[in-house]
Amino acid sequence: MNYFESLNKKIENWYSSDIPKLKITGVETDQWAFFLQTFCESHYNLFENKSHFIICPTLDRAEALYQTLKVGMPQRSILLFPGLDFSPYADYIPSESNLLKRFEVLDTLARGDKGPIVLFTVESFLLRVPPRSFFLEGKFKIAVDDIISPDDLAHKLVSLGYSSSVSVEEPGTFSRKGEIFDLFPLSGPAIRLQYFDELIENIHGIDLETQKTNWDFNPKEVDVSPGPSIFSTAPYKDHLRENIPQAGPAFREKFEKRKELFHKISNHQLFEEYPAYIPLFFRHPETLFDYINPDETIITILDYHFSSQTFSELAEDLRVDFERVAQDTLNDNPLPGPDSLYNLEGFEKLESEPHIDLSSVDLTTQMDEDMGGKLELKLEGLKSYIDPRIGKSEDKYSYIKNILSFLNKFPGDVILSTHLESSKKEIQFLLEEYDELRAKIKFIHSDLPHGFHYPADKTIILTDGDIFSVKKTKTKKYSNARADLFAEQISTLKKGDYIIHSLHGIAQYQGLEMMGSGDQQADYLVLLYANGDKVYVPVYKINLIQKHGDSELNLKPDNLRTRKFDQLKDRAKKSIKKLAFDLLKLQAKRHTTESFSFSPPDHYFKEFELAFPFDETPDQARAIEDVLASMQKATPMDHLVCGDVGFGKTEVAMRAAFKAVLDKKQVAILVPTTILALQHYNSFKERFKGFPITIDFLSRFKTPSQIKEIKEKLKHGEIDIIIGTHTLIGSTIKFDDLGLVVVDEEQRFGVGHKEKLKLLRASVDFLTLTATPIPRTMQLAFLGLKELSLIQTAPPKRQSIKTYLIREDEQTLKIALEKELNRGGQVFIVHNRVRDIELIAENIKKLVPLAKILVAHGQLGERDLEKRMSAFYHGEYQILLSTTIIESGLDIPNANTMIIFNAQNFGLAQLHQLRGRIGRSDKKAYAYFVIPKNKNVGPLAEKRLKAIQTYADKGSGFSIASSDLENRGAGDILGGSQSGHIESIGLELYMKLLKEAIADLKGEKSTPKIDVEISTPFPAFIPESYITDSGERLKQYKKVANCDSLEKLESYQEDFTEIFGVPPKELRNLFTILEARITISYLGLKSIKVVGTSIILQFDQDYLQSREELRNQIIDSFLNRPNSYQFTPAFKLIYTSKKQVTEEEFLQFSKDIAQKIASC
Repeated sequence: MNYFESLNKKIENWYSSDIPKLKITGVETDQWAFFLQTFCESHYNLFENKSHFIICPTLDRAEALYQTLKVGMPQRSILLFPGLDFSPYADYIPSESNLLKRFEVLDTLARGDKGPIVLFTVESFLLRVPPRSFFLEGKFKIAVDDIISPDDLAHKLVSLGYSSSVSVEEPGTFSRKGEIFDLFPLSGPAIRLQYFDELIENIHGIDLETQKTNWDFNPKEVDVSPGPSIFSTAPYKDHLRENIPQAGPAFREKFEKRKELFHKISNHQLFEEYPAYIPLFFRHPETLFDYINPDETIITILDYHFSSQTFSELAEDLRVDFERVAQDTLNDNPLPGPDSLYNLEGFEKLESEPHIDLSSVDLTTQMDEDMGGKLELKLEGLKSYIDPRIGKSEDKYSYIKNILSFLNKFPGDVILSTHLESSKKEIQFLLEEYDELRAKIKFIHSDLPHGFHYPADKTIILTDGDIFSVKKTKTKKYSNARADLFAEQISTLKKGDYIIHSLHGIAQYQGLEMMGSGDQQADYLVLLYANGDKVYVPVYKINLIQKHGDSELNLKPDNLRTRKFDQLKDRAKKSIKKLAFDLLKLQAKRHTTESFSFSPPDHYFKEFELAFPFDETPDQARAIEDVLASMQKATPMDHLVCGDVGFGKTEVAMRAAFKAVLDKKQVAILVPTTILALQHYNSFKERFKGFPITIDFLSRFKTPSQIKEIKEKLKHGEIDIIIGTHTLIGSTIKFDDLGLVVVDEEQRFGVGHKEKLKLLRASVDFLTLTATPIPRTMQLAFLGLKELSLIQTAPPKRQSIKTYLIREDEQTLKIALEKELNRGGQVFIVHNRVRDIELIAENIKKLVPLAKILVAHGQLGERDLEKRMSAFYHGEYQILLSTTIIESGLDIPNANTMIIFNAQNFGLAQLHQLRGRIGRSDKKAYAYFVIPKNKNVGPLAEKRLKAIQTYADKGSGFSIASSDLENRGAGDILGGSQSGHIESIGLELYMKLLKEAIADLKGEKSTPKIDVEISTPFPAFIPESYITDSGERLKQYKKVANCDSLEKLESYQEDFTEIFGVPPKELRNLFTILEARITISYLGLKSIKVVGTSIILQFDQDYLQSREELRNQIIDSFLNRPNSYQFTPAFKLIYTSKKQVTEEEFLQFSKDIAQKIASC
């Protein structure tokens, strides 16, 4: 299928002529992206086979175009070349991940790969870059059947600037694991080499989320390009010394900074600002023109006049910044002038090269311009073209019908661009009654937001966004990996941390110790209790241990000689039993009450679904399905949806509300505060726009007469959806036909209001939303009791949040504040100390005297705080300076800059949650993490801040909220009375007891498992040579010890082989012991011991006395076999083999006795 042939022909004619510049006007960026895609799909030579360099005026435009092209052309190589994105003379810490992206693009260009489309900003295109020879001569190939030992390969990689790591999660790292060698090259995806001795047998990809092998990706060879650490070696460090000028005697700060940089480089360390210094590591850096093959590359400048203006401003800003820094004796920035870092003649050179200028409007003043180099497309947006021709529509559905009727009679071509299969199917369904349109319409998969009319080609391009809603797409691979929270926590365990042992209570962890002699060795966790008592826990019993929720508290080890911990457990068990009883009682009441059964979703519901402006995440889609399924049951729904801030819980509630209204029922949305009521009202009004649904809200902001009118309308069914605080459940509120109640953050309501809600729950459908982090284990505990949906997948970046790490500097802060205020936006500033918050407010006032600043913190009264927040929400103030109280709740689309002071003092999860308050509109958002200028940040804090800067785009990495959040979340959901128990016995043990209590009350027959003490002469541990990192070893020990089924254990065994290589004998022995433990855990055994030719089993007599059936089975199994088994009155069983008991025989024996007892 060939699209837009005449336009392509005109561009080809220009390309083969001597005219240096083709000016195309009347076309927007996303429309040009659509043309590019269709030209490639039509196999036009100029677009299919040539490389394209597209220069955008700003990073926002480049990122948006990158996303659009990635969606439309998934098979094509689309690359983004980000710049520094700030002045190198400012106090920003440049992004290392952006540098790695630049290197990846440069490596691709140096190789001369066929036909990539590369997107630049004006700033990034002018950067001076390493010479092509750096990539071409510095790289080496790894191929299947190569002979290179893992040691030699590691040595080679280190010399190329790669670093060793526990697992490969970012470019420039490698990990050795026995016969497996993982590597993440700079120039491609992560790979796994499988060795046979020194021969590379196979190369496969790695799934970075799970670290498992990606068997579908199996290249025969891989290029490995130099990594950043190479700059700390000669000759690069010598060039740096030559290129950074010596500071004069008056500039002591610059002198010291230069000395510090050279000291770090001499010690093979890279300094944090090094990405801005890249050209200085070379004697002769190059420019991007050196990477261009003029015969094979087409250059396009987007929005030429804006790009030209951007260049002029950039050159001037760099000059001014450099002069300011050069003359400031207190400034320590030692960089030379901007010509050393940028090719400032580059834009003029660009203008002299053959290129395409693209503009939406023609701003030409040259009357004698050669018309042969000009194309005016005169594209008209579909809405402005079609709306006057179809007239006014009553609602969304009739609007769609009118569009399709018009297109049915349109004499030209119609192309329908969709980017979702669901919207394509829905349109095909709608087309069934339009025969002519159905016959001529052509479908194309692209990310074009709005259609247009192209008069020269008599063509209309229609998009699913024109019919339903524009999807703000982001290319994103969702992760299905669910981390084992308790294993993740234990991997961070270090000497001196506190743990909770399920039998003995709180202890201080002393480390991992190898014990035993000769072949009989194993790893033990050493735990210190009161009075210097120590407990040695074998690694197969690490399932009894969990890291304490807050190791920072003033904790004391428990005393092994008292029953204090047993008493705490007993109290917790009683409380848990009552909780389980209440849960079951509520469930029984719901199951015996009849309620309205909602109808399944229809096509009208589908229209509402497709009007959602984002792609649903997998978890969100599942939550919506679950809630709609619950609503269709004949019993009252009680569904809890948990998800982080901004993960899309509100949309789940909106779909449920729309379904309820379609079935002629009213919906009440309850929120804890007045501002949230207003916020939800605005969100619902916007989302339900175009659908005939009446929405209103009740709050203190309404006058008495308005409140009276709303109450009357509710009573007579004239309001479909009402939003408000607890006043909605007051006795004066009467509904005509209430069908659904949605409660947001129920734990923030008072006890009295919760009791009223409990009464409502038994009769109408109930949907509760919470942003409190909920442990995944709770899902298992509630199985069959409470309908629960977890939204754990972060949505793709709706508007990417640019995250900067900056050292405290008034000039930089002033620029950041003015940047937001000048575009009419608002700013959040987080300062987490109340005592000097007013002083900070005064300093900010000096920086931006015209801005109105509001201070808020938790020590204010509730009414006062709400009043202040409301004033900020309504735009009465431009800056909100507050403590972390903004962590949850407020959603202010106009506030898109956040400055966090002393960011090094915050946890990763907290920084992530705070940053989630911005970037919630279609405006670009900026987060600035400010660290003290003259204070060294600890290595842990630095790692945290680097992570949030590097993985700014990811929801992963932050999904595992810190354990204190998890514990708080569990307490909030289960009720305050349970919080103390969770803290005293630990969340992991608490959840285990809750599960057991629920099963017991349900009458589910299960023999409790006993943690059997197993003593064998077989060495059973994970050797250090197999997994070198102690934290990783602890994590793996915890994962396998927590296994409660043979299937799961087998799956972990496969994972070990896949991720770390063939397990050594010691690890295979550990799996043997764990398999035996699972097999015999239901037999009432206390211990099992292997000594020489004997296996000795000790049964727990007290346990068997209370389980007569099991006791009789054991007696019947062994008493009548005296030749094989010796059975004593003390319930000790001795089995004697004819030869030394091996690992295989021990495992087989465990299976045999389990089988014998079960079959009796």
